Amino acid sequence: MSTHIGAQTSPIGRCVTGLDRSLEVASPVALTSQFIQLDGLKIELLGYRNPQPTGTPSTSRGTIGLTHASFSVDDVDASAARVELMAPKPA
Repeated sequence: MSTHIGAQTSPIGRCVTGLDRSLEVASPVALTSQFIQLDGLKIELLGYRNPQPTGTPSTSRGTIGLTHASFSVDDVDASAARVELMAPKPA
């Protein structure tokens, strides 16, 4: 079975406390960037060394940080089934 889920990225939401401040970049920034690509889907993971990451992972959309990523697909059920097949299985 193909791992392609026929998805196109759509908006990604991020909750911030101040737009102007959120667009500023602290200096100096030291990070490692890693892309994960599956067919047409590309996700970038960022590992910050400076400044050090802080905070607690978000547990709701009302928490500051990444709130969601969404995709458009032709067949939701078929795409969900493909994603489930690719998901890691508990040991």
